Amino acid sequence: MSVEATAFSTTILLAAGTATCVFAAINSIALVTTVAFAALGLTIGAVGIASVTAYFDRTSISPGAYLSNVSTHSCYAIAGVWQFVAQTLVLSMIQGLANGIFTWVSDKVSGRQQQC
Repeated sequence: MSVEATAFSTTILLAAGTATCVFAAINSIALVTTVAFAALGLTIGAVGIASVTAYFDRTSISPGAYLSNVSTHSCYAIAGVWQFVAQTLVLSMIQGLANGIFTWVSDKVSGRQQQC
């Protein structure tokens, strides 16, 4: 099997796995399963990106070398995706806190009182 055929089949299978996880997350009823399928979809999607970048790596001259490069690129891609997710969550929390403080201060200044 050539490197092109290996890369094509690997990327297609990973794309199908990502789509399946996203579909399962959308159609899931419980929050826990939605989060689990979304996390799995993000991770498989990162490996799919790694399979594409490994194809363009100059050292991918055989199917074995390509799959070895996929594992190396996957480490970086998975770390990058989860770093992005973590930064997004932290920034969202900070923005929510800032909005809450701003609302509280403006209510105190205007004399309005919030009902809980």
